Amino acid sequence: MSSTSFYPPSASSQPSKETYPTTDQLVGKWYITHTTSPAWKDKRNVVLTYTALPSTSNAVRPQLSDLITYQTLTSQKLQTMRGTGSPLPPIWAHGPGVATAG
Repeated sequence: MSSTSFYPPSASSQPSKETYPTTDQLVGKWYITHTTSPAWKDKRNVVLTYTALPSTSNAVRPQLSDLITYQTLTSQKLQTMRGTGSPLPPIWAHGPGVATAG
């Protein structure tokens, strides 16, 4: 599964750390309405649902449960994918031209 990153609205503005979404802000349902990602081009009704997982003593970053539901363009059947992950630090926190993957 590929990771999802949040980027600032424009390259000319670099928001402060306070504008990076917190775990509480990510929890809930997210809808993909437009994308250039090839992973979603043949999908419709894509919904990503994030749930916070209980913290463990050795966790460096908060963990989220991911539930993704979608339909292909040619089927009425609802498909699901499940996984876990953690929010990536904002890309601007690493300096220009540096990205990380989780």
